[in-house]
Amino acid sequence: YSNLKEIELKIPIFKELTLPDDIRRLTNLEILNIDGKFGNFPLEALTNLKKLTLIKKRIQNPDPHLGPDLNPDPHFSSRIKGLNNLEELKTNIILEPIVDGELTNIKLLKFFEYVSENFEKIPNLEEFIIQGVRNVNREKVERIKDSIFRCNNLKKLRIFSSNFNINGIGNPEHLNTLNIEVLDIYNVNMEELPSSIGNMRGLVRLFVRNC
Repeated sequence: YSNLKEIELKIPIFKELTLPDDIRRLTNLEILNIDGKFGNFPLEALTNLKKLTLIKKRIQNPDPHLGPDLNPDPHFSSRIKGLNNLEELKTNIILEPIVDGELTNIKLLKFFEYVSENFEKIPNLEEFIIQGVRNVNREKVERIKDSIFRCNNLKKLRIFSSNFNINGIGNPEHLNTLNIEVLDIYNVNMEELPSSIGNMRGLVRLFVRNC
């Protein structure tokens, strides 16, 4: 399978996938999509990956009051950040904070459920997507918005989360307010569009759906 360029794995809900160590031989792989329960694997060996989707289903905690484990996953954090050719990352895995020199080629970043912080340190980020974010208080939402508008090359912003407060988006104090060309808002709780969006003078496409 050394010539494989794309793999998509949709794992049945009642199964857990164990990927073989031989996956490191797929050095020509450019696209990898995995959705389901899966264990650790040598992701860092797939050095030609350009598009990566990891949607990791978790085993439900028998005590509903304890909730999910909200700690960053150090295994995937370190391995994802070592993929220097990666251009698109979509994941619900909680990553450790991103620092300078990591994920430098990422152009599209999509978070399901949980949002990493410090993603403004990704210098070439052009599109940022938040979908179904959970466990975020007002303070964290403000930190996320601050990170969004510190991404100097960001052109497309898509927010698909009912508990994400978009008030203040388009604040002229944010450095790249004028750079955003696409604003896509879906399933966000709001009575009206924030007036601050009027400051986004570079906006050419605005989508507001199910709000």
